[in-house]
Amino acid sequence: MSCSALRYAWEVEEFLAEKESLGEILTGSSVCSGDLVFYGVHALEQLYVCAGGGVESVRNVGEEGRDIVVVTMRDGRRFVLTVYRNIHYLFHMSLYGTRGWREVRVEDSDYFYSNMLRAFLRMVETMQPPFPPEETLEIVKTLILARRSAENGGGSLPPLNGSVKALL
Repeated sequence: MSCSALRYAWEVEEFLAEKESLGEILTGSSVCSGDLVFYGVHALEQLYVCAGGGVESVRNVGEEGRDIVVVTMRDGRRFVLTVYRNIHYLFHMSLYGTRGWREVRVEDSDYFYSNMLRAFLRMVETMQPPFPPEETLEIVKTLILARRSAENGGGSLPPLNGSVKALL
């Protein structure tokens, strides 16, 4: 099991419980501080859990330490992932749908870490992963491609079908 503990945040759980009230989620953004790959995983994973997967292409229009990543999904929806190294510690997400919008600010780290550990223990007891490992692979590939896009001047990169190791 590999994941961001934000997948298990009560704020994310609360959003998922009322997600249907937004209608179809059309777009959104997720913001955090830190390095794109090592901290951006948290912002991207909470977005992924709440809005769904299926990445078509990735384009980083920012720069090292100030990443602004446009993630286009196979269904045409676009989301923005913003990871700035020097902004104050935060995990913030906004999602916009056909019937409303919601803001999610994850602040209770005690809850999300302990909830993640409970999920891990359930996995050990049942021998069943709590979510498909393909989700983690898509998230990691998206972040690596976002880094590559920035290095290549902000060009759009389609996801590769190979392993994460092939991306490195």
